Amino acid sequence: MGCYEGFETSGKLRESPVTGIGFGPNGETVIFESDFALKDFEKRHGEK
Repeated sequence: MGCYEGFETSGKLRESPVTGIGFGPNGETVIFESDFALKDFEKRHGEK
């Protein structure tokens, strides 16, 4: 089962979430599933 499916089923993340304050397009706080997800976001959207 993938990460999304697991979250939809249980409502819980697999790993400890990482908070990205100001990472949203309008400065919103974004909750990432893992450090890898945060780094992938930064790679795609520019480092904050």
